[in-house]
Amino acid sequence: MAEENQTGADGQQEPEQHSPAPKDVNNAKPRTFTQEEVDRIINERLGRERGRKSDYEELKEKAGQTADLESKLSKALEENEKLKSEAKQAEHEKELSTIRANVAAKHGITDPSVLAGDDEKQIGEYAEKLMKVFADMRSRGTVADQSARTGQAKAKHSSREDFVNAMSNTLL
Repeated sequence: MAEENQTGADGQQEPEQHSPAPKDVNNAKPRTFTQEEVDRIINERLGRERGRKSDYEELKEKAGQTADLESKLSKALEENEKLKSEAKQAEHEKELSTIRANVAAKHGITDPSVLAGDDEKQIGEYAEKLMKVFADMRSRGTVADQSARTGQAKAKHSSREDFVNAMSNTLL
């Protein structure tokens, strides 16, 4: 016991230097490994880790591809909606063109493109209004005839200018 209470040169007590003996639970001898076995064990472990990382990289790559495909799908859907809208608009314009042609033929109008409206009723009403304007112009005579009757020298207008003037007065 005298050894246990020895003090060092600095005056502090030193702890015991012996360590407890390891207890063998199964009385098995500790196993020793050769360098080849250690290398094999390490390489197997590294292989498993690399396998996990490659799986991770593969999943990461697939996630990126999925995001790209989703983006392309979204763009394709938007383009599809745009094309559907354009097709619907073209079909509507075709229907209106047919209606204008029929109404123009019914009222004796040679150019159906002058008729305005978004449906058959509006186009028909516009054609009737247009025919009334022409009838009023015919009953009053042309601008050149009126200037001849009044004796005032007015510049002649083309029938197109007369039509534009009459329409601007009618639509306002």
